[in-house]
Amino acid sequence: MAPTIKIKVAFFVGFFLCPNFFKKGIIMNNRTKIIVKQALIATIYFVMTITMGSLSYLSVQFRYSEILNLLAFYNPTNAIGVTIGVFLSNIGSPLGIYDLIFGTFHTAISLYFISKAKNLIIASFFPTIFSFIIGFELSFLMGNKEAFYLMTSQVMVSEFIIMTIISVIVYKMLDKNKNFLTAIDAVYTTGEKFNRINI
Repeated sequence: MAPTIKIKVAFFVGFFLCPNFFKKGIIMNNRTKIIVKQALIATIYFVMTITMGSLSYLSVQFRYSEILNLLAFYNPTNAIGVTIGVFLSNIGSPLGIYDLIFGTFHTAISLYFISKAKNLIIASFFPTIFSFIIGFELSFLMGNKEAFYLMTSQVMVSEFIIMTIISVIVYKMLDKNKNFLTAIDAVYTTGEKFNRINI
């Protein structure tokens, strides 16, 4: 991993796990803080995606950066950073402009429903449910309508493994970290209204 990428990752992890340290050195108003956090989320999504190379694209993929989707469950504002991260990542997609459109749309609609969900597990299903958008994109580019079901099922399996099997476990653990919840300005935790006063 290049030094600049390591620095970005280290900064992102530090900011989210040790927010008080960063707050002492960086005084930000609310708007600036939101912009910085969303930029960091977009950056880490982008870095996580490109480090997987071709495995982050096409029907047989393992885009583990999708783990960040569930940040929108805790705070809908985080959907901004994730969506921007997806758009930037898809600029380098072998599918070209089609992935910028369909891939970003898939993320945007998934994040909308994730932000509305009242349960973490239910929230994790939406990227899988909307995988047909990517399935349509791939079958369209192949010029083979019959490939739609195959393409969709392959993307669904990938999303289900990352979002429901892996991500739910990860966030169940992070949900117990008050620094993490403070850093992402959590509104919910695993289905319950989150009381910021208790942090």
